[in-house]
Formats: sequence, C-alpha cells, structure tokens
Amino acid sequence: KTPALPVIHDINFEHQNHNLDPVSGAYMRYFFPRFARCGKRVATVSEFSKKDIAACYAIDTAKIDVVYNGVSDKFKALDPQNIKTQKERWTNGANYLLFVGSLNPRKNITGMLEAYQMYRSQGGEAKFILAGAHMLGAKEIEKQHSQNPFRDDIIFTGRLAEEDLIPLVGAAQALCFVSHFEGFGIPILEAFKSDCPVITANDTAMPEVAGDAAWLCDSKNSAEIAQAMLESEKEEIRQDYIKKGRAQVQKFSWEQSAEMMWTSIKKCFAND
Repeated sequence: KTPALPVIHDINFEHQNHNLDPVSGAYMRYFFPRFARCGKRVATVSEFSKKDIAACYAIDTAKIDVVYNGVSDKFKALDPQNIKTQKERWTNGANYLLFVGSLNPRKNITGMLEAYQMYRSQGGEAKFILAGAHMLGAKEIEKQHSQNPFRDDIIFTGRLAEEDLIPLVGAAQALCFVSHFEGFGIPILEAFKSDCPVITANDTAMPEVAGDAAWLCDSKNSAEIAQAMLESEKEEIRQDYIKKGRAQVQKFSWEQSAEMMWTSIKKCFAND
C-alpha cells in the first residue's frame, strides 16, 4: 500500500461554515477528516493549523508536519517615484490603506469598513482600497459600504492581475488584513517583502506569521483596528514596523517550504 500525505492548508470550514456554499462545505467536512486519518502523515502550513487539525480530527500532533508557505521575490520595496505613480493611478495621489484577499465574511470586511469609518471620523486621511473578488456575504458588504459616510474614498478593485497587485502593495500606507480566521496569511509576508507595514489579527495563524512586526488587533474590535490605522500615519512608527517586517519575512521562503515538504515525504516512507 502506497503511503498518502494529504496537505491540508486549514480547516476554516469546521469553524466558519456559513462562509461556504453548502455543497463545498459538506464535501470538506465529509472528506477532510477521512483524508487526515488515512494519511501516513499530514502536512499543513502553520503550528496553529497543526493544533487545530489534531484537535478537530483526534489525530496525534506527532503525525502532522508544518510546512510554512513562502513568499514571491516579485514583491519588493518601491522607490519614491513608483510610489507616487501608484498613488496617482489609484487614489489621485492620496495615501491609502489596502486589503488584499477574497471579499467574504471570514475576512472581516464589514469590520474593517466599520474601523475605517472610525479612523476617518477621528481625523484619518487615507483612502481604503480593497483588492479581491466578491464571494459570499456581498450584500452585507454592500450595505456597510452604502451607509459609510466616507464611501467615496473606499475603492473596490476586484481581483487584480499580479502586475497590478504587486506595486499596489508596495505603495500602501499599510496593509489591513484583520481576518477572523487564517490558516496562514500570505498577504502579510507579501506586504513585509514590499516594505509595507501590516495591521492584522491577534488570533489563529496571523500572529505566528507576523511575529512582532505588525499591529495585532482583536478582529471583533473595530475601535482597536481604527487605532492601528491612525498609528500607521505616523512615519516613525511605520518605519519601525517596516524594519521589523524585513527581519520577519526572512524566516519564510519557498526554498525552505520545499525542503520541509520533502522531509515530510521522506517520513512517510520511513520504516516501510
């Protein structure tokens, strides 16, 4: 019998079931525990996901290997002229906060829109760009957006091609990635790579990826997120987080991921 090594990124569908269409949710909840239990080993992308999978599926953590995601070298810091060009393209020259990811309830879009309203009400000046495709929960997002007094400064780009997304990240005042649940959070690393400070959540896998290099907020506390948005306007604080981000991102690479994955594969064949 050939040993199997299922790779499970995370099991958000076990906790955030309302964010999935019923067919996909039923499929994942039926098959994923079976994949995990039948595998010789299991690979996942964070210590958080490792513990979550072990707890939900009653699997020994010793059977689960963490294989961290990496980050593309295409993401990089922009020079001042390129930053100016991006701001002129997207916001008529204004500073902007940025969210990158699918627009679904798990990503806490409505919470970040509420935080943005507080931020602007307290004197914040940046616009807010959300780069990602609409998924489930679009009506709630549209309602929140339509009622926001600063809605004209909230920009939905849809899903962007890589050549548009990469410089967009590099010119942002900060990445706002305060999800309710993440198995990893690649946009955090992409921002670090781009010298873009990060505002993220203090639970699931996000603190593991961000370390001490980001503002860590309660995803259910919009006032806390708004305060981080305000602090991201202070250049001294921004530069401190940028410096920490450069150090943190060095801990992750696709080369390292490949080595970790290969180690997990070899463990599958040990003692066979």
